[in-house]
Amino acid sequence: MKIRIKRTEECLQELETKYQLSTEEFITRFNNDELSHSFNFDEWIGESRMLAHLQQTKDSIEEIDFVD
Repeated sequence: MKIRIKRTEECLQELETKYQLSTEEFITRFNNDELSHSFNFDEWIGESRMLAHLQQTKDSIEEIDFVD
C-alpha cells in the first residue's frame, strides 16, 4: 500500500511541476471549466482520486485493533 501511495504522489508531483499548479488548484480550475480537456488532465484527476482512496484505506487499516 505504501509503495502505491508513493508512486501516486510522485505522479501527482510530476503533473504539478509540468503545469505549475497544485493538485487542489488544478481540480478547482478544471471544475470551473477554466482549463481545456486533455488526456493528462484525465490522468491527473484519476491519480488524485486514487491517492484519496489509498490514503482512506490505509487510515482505515491502521485504525484496526487486533485483540489476542
